[in-house]
Amino acid sequence: MKKLLLGVVGLYLVAMGYLYFTQNDQLFPAKSIEKQAKVSGENIESLSLHVKEGVDLEGVLRHDEASDAGLIIYFGGNADDATRFVLHVKELQGYDIIAFNYRGYVGSTGKPSEEALFSDALKIYDTYAKGRKVVVIGRSLGTGVATYLASQRVVDGLVLLTPYDSIISIAKLKYPFFPIDLLLKNKFESINYLPLVKAKIAVVEVENDVTIPRYHLERLLEAMPTKPLHVILSNTTHGKILEHPAFTSELQTILGKIIE
Repeated sequence: MKKLLLGVVGLYLVAMGYLYFTQNDQLFPAKSIEKQAKVSGENIESLSLHVKEGVDLEGVLRHDEASDAGLIIYFGGNADDATRFVLHVKELQGYDIIAFNYRGYVGSTGKPSEEALFSDALKIYDTYAKGRKVVVIGRSLGTGVATYLASQRVVDGLVLLTPYDSIISIAKLKYPFFPIDLLLKNKFESINYLPLVKAKIAVVEVENDVTIPRYHLERLLEAMPTKPLHVILSNTTHGKILEHPAFTSELQTILGKIIE
């Protein structure tokens, strides 16, 4: 009996150690992103942003035809080449679009972490947003970055695509028998930053999201400072939301409703 108990404890400690030492690879699977041709095309400009010694972010700027265009700053999911967002919204009008890859992702140097992503988001805003009408958009993991930025800077709108309440909340539900509060390095607690957001908010969820249980979205909605514009897309998935045939038109409509 004693040996069995020691064996169970040993397996528990091994599992806990595995979670602790592999959490960054699970949260930031940059190596799994398929390498594709660099984003290019009409009205698309490559960007490079130096954020600290040894760390430069690779990004793109898609120019809108309007001289008085607003600015969208986009933050991608945890396994995204964020620069490819501009290819999904080619028909979007009225906004320049900026998207940078996180540290360690597709051409960007450095190592990703919650602190790094938050710091870089502020740097991106401070570099490009001065005097502009700004909308911040995040998808999945990027909703945490977008929400933090909107809580720290003046923005005109916040659009959250397949969002969550916090990574720590997701981890606790997924691994209920482990001390997640002690193990987790990157918590991305959007639920704590939302009350600080002054801009109008839009939430876009996918019907029957199997990646982020709806419980986490419901908690996030409860924390909203004001009732958001809420859109549900069917016939798509968490990872394929940008490929939904109506995505660009829905986003155009959303922007028209939340931006005065």
